[in-house]
Amino acid sequence: MNTTQTEQEVLTDLDNQAAEVVDALREYIAQVVAKEAQIGRTRPHGREITFETNRKYHRVYAFDGGSRSVVVFVDRQTGDIWAPHGWKGPSKTYAGNVLALRAVKQRQS
Repeated sequence: MNTTQTEQEVLTDLDNQAAEVVDALREYIAQVVAKEAQIGRTRPHGREITFETNRKYHRVYAFDGGSRSVVVFVDRQTGDIWAPHGWKGPSKTYAGNVLALRAVKQRQS
């Protein structure tokens, strides 16, 4: 049995993991929104939490009226969560992993 993956199989695995990271990221955002509602952190004109994707990271940000602020950065391939160092990129502060958070939530269900 040959355990060597072809280049296409490796790329497919990476695409599958990247899709899983996006799904877990959406669940993470839903948890953040629910937590904010639970503690009564709401604004009169609403607060939307969403993400956009760049080359290496998903930038999760809150849009509050006319301003945006970064909540976290999530590595596109690994799902690692990093604290923001500003709008353009993450700091070196590790804050967890969306895939691990998803696994914990599934075990609790």
